[in-house]
Amino acid sequence: MKLNADMENVDRSLTLLHLRKTFSEYCRMPISSSEDGSRKFDRVFPLFARVMAMYPSPEEIVDKFKELYVFAGHLSRHLVQEIRLRAANECAQLAASAILNFLLPDVVDCRGWTLLNAVCYLSYTKQEEVIEVMCKAALPSTLVKALYLFFDLPPGASGDITSKQKLFAVFQKVLKKLCEFNCVGEELTRKDDLFLLFAGASCACPAENVEWREAVSQLLVVIVSKSLSSSVAKYIHGTVCHSPKIVAKNCISIFLSNICKEDENLLDQERIGMFICLLSVLKDSAITVNVLSQDFARANGYLLLRDFILKYSQNNETEEGIKNIILLIMSMTTCGVAELKPNYTPGMIVLPAFNLPTPSNNGLTLRNIDAFRLLFQIFIQCKNERICEAVVDSIHKIYASDAVNYFIADKECPLSQMIERIGPKSSEIQRKVMELVEYVVLHLNHIPYKELIALSVMLKAEISNNGLDFCILLLQCVFRILSANALLKDAFREAGLVESLAWTMLHFISTDKTRPLSESEGRVALLSTDILSLLVSSNLANACVFRESAGPKAIIDLICSNNDEWRASALQLMKQLLIFGQSEEQLTALLLVLHTPTLDNIDLKAVLLKFLLSALRESHKVRLMFRRSGGYLCLMSLLISLEGKLSSDREETIPEVTWDNLCLALRVSGAFVKDVEKIDAEHIIWQAETSEIQSKVEACHELFDFNEPFNSGCMPVDKIPISIFTALSMIRFLVSLALDSYEKPEVTWPSSSGPAAGEQCGSLASWTAGVLVHPGALISVLHLLPSIQSSTFQWTAAAQYYCALLIKALLRPERNQQIMCQSNMAHNILKIGVNVFKSEKHLMLAPFYYILERLSSHAITPSDLRSFLRLDMPLCCRNLDETEGEEPVTDDEGGPIPISRVKALVSMMTPRDHRIAQNPSFVEFDMAPEGFACLVIPSLTPFSSDFGMGYGERVFPPLNGLTVMMWLCVEQFSDKRIDPHPVRLLTIYRSFNTSKKEDGFKQNPPLVCLSVQLSSIDHSLLICTAESETTGNDLEKERNIADENLIRITLGDSVCIGQWTHIAVVLTRSVLKHSQAAVYINGQLEGTYKLHYIIQNVGGGAAHLSYANGVHAVIGTPPAYRSQSRLCFKIATFVLIEEPMNAEAIIRIYGLEPHYIGNFQTVSGDTPLIAEERICLSLSAVANKELNASRIGSIYSKADSAFIARYVGVSIHDKSTPLRVLLNTVTHAPGPLRSFGAVLLGYLGTSFYF
Repeated sequence: MKLNADMENVDRSLTLLHLRKTFSEYCRMPISSSEDGSRKFDRVFPLFARVMAMYPSPEEIVDKFKELYVFAGHLSRHLVQEIRLRAANECAQLAASAILNFLLPDVVDCRGWTLLNAVCYLSYTKQEEVIEVMCKAALPSTLVKALYLFFDLPPGASGDITSKQKLFAVFQKVLKKLCEFNCVGEELTRKDDLFLLFAGASCACPAENVEWREAVSQLLVVIVSKSLSSSVAKYIHGTVCHSPKIVAKNCISIFLSNICKEDENLLDQERIGMFICLLSVLKDSAITVNVLSQDFARANGYLLLRDFILKYSQNNETEEGIKNIILLIMSMTTCGVAELKPNYTPGMIVLPAFNLPTPSNNGLTLRNIDAFRLLFQIFIQCKNERICEAVVDSIHKIYASDAVNYFIADKECPLSQMIERIGPKSSEIQRKVMELVEYVVLHLNHIPYKELIALSVMLKAEISNNGLDFCILLLQCVFRILSANALLKDAFREAGLVESLAWTMLHFISTDKTRPLSESEGRVALLSTDILSLLVSSNLANACVFRESAGPKAIIDLICSNNDEWRASALQLMKQLLIFGQSEEQLTALLLVLHTPTLDNIDLKAVLLKFLLSALRESHKVRLMFRRSGGYLCLMSLLISLEGKLSSDREETIPEVTWDNLCLALRVSGAFVKDVEKIDAEHIIWQAETSEIQSKVEACHELFDFNEPFNSGCMPVDKIPISIFTALSMIRFLVSLALDSYEKPEVTWPSSSGPAAGEQCGSLASWTAGVLVHPGALISVLHLLPSIQSSTFQWTAAAQYYCALLIKALLRPERNQQIMCQSNMAHNILKIGVNVFKSEKHLMLAPFYYILERLSSHAITPSDLRSFLRLDMPLCCRNLDETEGEEPVTDDEGGPIPISRVKALVSMMTPRDHRIAQNPSFVEFDMAPEGFACLVIPSLTPFSSDFGMGYGERVFPPLNGLTVMMWLCVEQFSDKRIDPHPVRLLTIYRSFNTSKKEDGFKQNPPLVCLSVQLSSIDHSLLICTAESETTGNDLEKERNIADENLIRITLGDSVCIGQWTHIAVVLTRSVLKHSQAAVYINGQLEGTYKLHYIIQNVGGGAAHLSYANGVHAVIGTPPAYRSQSRLCFKIATFVLIEEPMNAEAIIRIYGLEPHYIGNFQTVSGDTPLIAEERICLSLSAVANKELNASRIGSIYSKADSAFIARYVGVSIHDKSTPLRVLLNTVTHAPGPLRSFGAVLLGYLGTSFYF
């Protein structure tokens, strides 16, 4: 094979050498005429044909054929001469036929075909010098002229179809390759033959010659995309003439006029192809020059193109071609030399995530606004739905290709124009336009006010025109947009959507009164009401707009309608209006509906009562309005009006349902054994270990998966006996009743899956349950526990043991223990478990002892304690005098008290670490229910007798420093990743007025001057003395606080969960050196830090213009910073002293423990530990009182009453809203004015323990 390859290389080299020698001889020969030259060249040409066959790649001969350029010139001239010789005929058809016959392959004399192939071969050498030689021989212009002549080929031109196709392919291939070079474009402009391409691509020709015109169109595109020089662009523009004989022509204008002129020979599809060619030329030229696009615009090209599309869009045959034109128009929008600037004017509301985008320089930025406007005009005027869909898709792609494109186009082609015209369009087009609006909001984070206003107008218009399908699409779009950001609620109000939705609801309410709504009308009405509920939720301004637009009566009419689904939505809207709109008028109207004696619709009244119950549960403000609106009187009147209207089954009912009656009924039902009231202790199963019944306890646990609705049809009879299943099902219902968890699906219970191998049964029911609501239900569970029986003793023991674990789990929270103490559970457990407590070893002993010890640590009656100690009659418990009915003496009497009972007694009575077990009186702040809970301290340091209690102005901040001390117990910290929430220990802020000559005094927002917090991230102590308008903000989120005004003290494990911790912060003011802050935890100094003292004058540098009018404080999280979290903490005492305390005094105070109640006057003998007049505030949960705003004003201070009333949201004369007040226990002491105390804010998350 190697030998053959070498032989081939030798043959190729010899043949090429022979060609060179022969061509050199040809060049030296004298040539008398063209015929003589052609005859002599024919001796050279066959050799070149052999070389072409031996060298498939033209690039291979470039270095080996030194005479290549000269040979290419001779070859081109010979081909040009031959074509010109045949084109000399005056008849175009004859000339075209002659040239065609000369160039056709597969004929007797195929010299022309061979010359054309040779030229094609040389053009692919990729040598620009070869192309320049061809241009000098006028080969490109000659071939273009021949191509133009081919338009006139007669229908019966000689040559078969295959030969013509071969010729067409090579001819087109040659010209395409030549047109890639700049010199070819220059040569065509010099010869004025480039115009022939524009004229040929836009003129009519016989159907059999259309392929030649398509070739011309392709050549135009190649020239503009590959070889568009400045001179070529100027020639097309019509400003360059290389010869006086050449007339300047605007090629673009002529092209357009040829397309648009009336010509019967020009088919619709052909015109579409011409426009596609022209748009491709414009698109490719716009990359380098803008003059051709300008020519197109000056020649009214966009207008003509629009009219053409509108004219031919109704023709199904041209539809696909029109779509291709639209795609080209879309691509033209990004073509242009000049960069367009975005048009953006900030609206009244801007989303936080919005930033005006900048051009991405990815080649997809909008640069041709005329092309974009053309798409808009086509959409507005076109009647073809599929064409309109293609236009909307194109606009969506333009918006999505670069974020700035929407803002560039918005000035001249706002999206609102499309929205205004989509009424008559198809539902698919309407859906696509709505997606454009969604894209702007959801992806660009921009609020499109013009579009929202257009939607608001269209909603009313389409409802009036019965365009309900579009209204459904519009409302669904609005619903999705609204979910992006809460600020959009305000934007919708400014755009008029709240009024439009209210009008929509009113329109259908009035329609519903005359006739039933259709399915589409009902859907629009329901969507409108649902969206209004979202808009009104947490937005007072929207609620006010809705009330002004709809009035109070409309929604009442809707609630009284017979449309149950719409009524449910209206009730949800009403609920939001009551909670966030604070509309007493609407609540009064609702109560009047309940109070109407003529209304006999009991079902409606039941629905309204359930609605009121839900609203009253969620908001304290609704409870206030309910009281003020006479809600209780209405309920009483309703009960009286229902007398005699409900069916009576008096004979079949019992007089009163009590817990005892309920237990009796359950026993009679057969689910429990009737006569067993005490737990058995005789069977050997009670001596077993828990591991022996673990699998059965796990089976019992599966019935208590509170995440799943109970279904008796899914009874696991293969796992558990029917008697146990029935009894435990009843127990489950009672537990749900005890926790009131039927309507609380958010309560999280443990998974029903069993424990891992080796885990004890006791961990199955070890979760922390909710707060007990009905303690009697849990007492019923305890009474029914011994009655759970089965024929298999192991199942009996497992079921009873699991129920004991369940009761144990429910009593883990301290609040539940206190609740059950009030129900005397200790007495009941001693009665039911008497046999258990007498046993030395019993399966139920551990959970029963746990329950009894926890209850006894809070409260146990003397008789119950004696009963517990006298079980089995130990020592000498029996009465020496015999009494009638006394139990006989047993052998076990008089013995020692069992060791287990002694341990239980020790556990109950032994004092423990006060920080773990014995809680002092405290206030609890739980952020889980409402997200806020706080103590508001009005007039912390009163400056006039109008505030606080006492006489004399109290200066703030104190001149020497101050000390803040408190006893704190954190039950649970928040999670920094899920629900970060700082422990706000103290926030002091000052309100002030600014003097103005024009208007007297101007009220300013209050400024925080001292913040003490435990970090939500690492539980560090944060102390800040910088002034800020963000009252109570999380210090971890503040970024503009100087280092000298903020310190962070890492506490490590000093503040432990569940332990009482004493925290003391001492601020010392210094004049000549840095002020300092010292922090003490449990009497131990954590460190001393440099910290600027509180600014003396409110407002700092502008102090001469500011006048303080109040210093107030907050302990906890105020409502303005509500954020639901698992954070829960307690405060027992809180003291603020107007002097820096020393370490010895703080240690003494820590030693007093959190139970201490007093002002430190007698703790160190005759000398007070702290001067009483220096104590500014002393709060303790023991000193509390229930007042109202009116009582506070009459007893203490009207100014403080006004401050509290404004904070709570009630009138200063309100007497119905109870306020829990922690009294300042030092107000009786000598010294200047003091605050009367602190008001507890929080309805579900705050509580007192004494």
